[in-house]
Amino acid sequence: MHSEGIYHSDLHLKNILIRQRDDGLPEIYIIDFDKTDIKERLNPRQKAKNLLRFNRSIEKYKLRGGPVTRTDQFRFFKEYFNKEREVSNIFKKNRYKYIALLKLRTLKWSILNYASTTLKN
Repeated sequence: MHSEGIYHSDLHLKNILIRQRDDGLPEIYIIDFDKTDIKERLNPRQKAKNLLRFNRSIEKYKLRGGPVTRTDQFRFFKEYFNKEREVSNIFKKNRYKYIALLKLRTLKWSILNYASTTLKN
């Protein structure tokens, strides 16, 4: 998707559909392209921003009990970074900033989840 210049500004797990073909292999579909920009080429920062959005959705999903492990995330990013060295370098350079932001968001999501659960009861 990135190599074709597609910037999906709403990339998250709910916008990815997976179907098993008759031969057992998966078919992967990405949906909800209404906020998508198609450019001739995405720069590494745009790709990194897209990946961060996707990773936030994975973290939210895990917080709700979704069956995604750190190993799953590691495998995905490792495969992506093997093909996209410039994006990998952006992540390495800013990893502490990203980790801190993710921890703050996780705290926020936990508080919001607690508040909504408490209000329902």
